[in-house]
Amino acid sequence: MVGLAALAGMCGALVGGNGVFVMYGIAGLAYTLLQACGVVLPVFEDGVLNCFLLPCVIFNGACAAAGYAGYRGRMSGQDINHSLASLGSTTVLLVAAVGAVFGYVVVTLLNAIGFPADTGAVTVVAGGIVIRALFGRSKSGGMGAALNERETRSVGQILRDLGGAGVSFWTFQAVEGLALAGAGTVCAYATGNTMLGFYVAAALILLLMMNMGFPACHHTVLVAAYALVETGNCALAVAFGLIAHLLGLVVQACINTGRATHLDPPAVAIASLSLVLFTLF
Repeated sequence: MVGLAALAGMCGALVGGNGVFVMYGIAGLAYTLLQACGVVLPVFEDGVLNCFLLPCVIFNGACAAAGYAGYRGRMSGQDINHSLASLGSTTVLLVAAVGAVFGYVVVTLLNAIGFPADTGAVTVVAGGIVIRALFGRSKSGGMGAALNERETRSVGQILRDLGGAGVSFWTFQAVEGLALAGAGTVCAYATGNTMLGFYVAAALILLLMMNMGFPACHHTVLVAAYALVETGNCALAVAFGLIAHLLGLVVQACINTGRATHLDPPAVAIASLSLVLFTLF
């Protein structure tokens, strides 16, 4: 599986982080449909969904590659939308392979010890932190450094700016979060499938890549589904989904906007809130 993970990382760099996440969503939806028809494919489930296309493996690899390319001044280290094939760099692909293997090893260890959280999300966060530590400054003083130096506000200032964003902004975000959390709750309740809403939301990242303004919502619907399973209460599920939505906004502003590498805000929301849910309930 380590070799498959390395291959996944290189493919992730060739496609781009968001692109492979869309692929994961489509593959998950397709397999869910097959399961509903009575078809079970253990090799596909174990090899593709739980290794090759697993976000903490292939997405980690793509983020590592982008971070390294930004460090070298070849592109923005935040760019997880585009393929890195045009860079023509073997080293970028090797970094992607290492990033993916790191993700596979970490998630395997977390699962082995029974860590009480979404281990995939925890691994994505850990990968993002390592990538930021290694490639958070551009060696060449190019694009990566410019991004890192542009964001000079303290976290306190960022939070004050968020607080002053206006009633209309936060009212809209609250209503949007309630709608998305409600949809995730209904999906999980009606189907009994915790992951179905997550697969749909992952596939819909394609709309974000096409600049259609659709918000990333996989963290919102997944946390809502987790909360429904853990508490058995639809109202609490919607509440936790809303918290995930708002937390994602704050994390995006505090640790991702203007930085040199991508540290995934939805993964932070899923990891932290799943830890709360799996520990307390």
